[in-house]
Amino acid sequence: MSHLSSLESTYQDIGVATSSRPERVKGNATIMRIHITAEDTWQGNPLYQALLLLLRREGVSGVTVLRGAKLDGTSTDHLGKRHTAETIGIWLDLPLVIEVLESGSHLDKIFPKIDEMLRPGRVITWERVPGSMKGLEG
Repeated sequence: MSHLSSLESTYQDIGVATSSRPERVKGNATIMRIHITAEDTWQGNPLYQALLLLLRREGVSGVTVLRGAKLDGTSTDHLGKRHTAETIGIWLDLPLVIEVLESGSHLDKIFPKIDEMLRPGRVITWERVPGSMKGLEG
């Protein structure tokens, strides 16, 4: 069974329903940015994949996953070293930012589900922005 199939089964088990097509977000939309790392997991699966599946099931209007080249801040590995693409030469525990474009009220409703999937120290930011975006068809 693939990771996504496994994740879909997990969501069915906990009762996450598939929503209808996303609607157009008009006027003041909200961008939620979820800051995680590539090695973060949730129930044995990559966290970013689990979050994408949750957001799809919840019918959000738009999601983008961005890979970072450097993680700089208070987070370090078990040896106290910071991770950068320059120092490790390969993709390991580097930052990912999941950007979600949706109405603020919809994000308020799904925030508790997202928050329970994150380990302590992970950051979520919100920004209200003017704009319009139509969700993907099908």
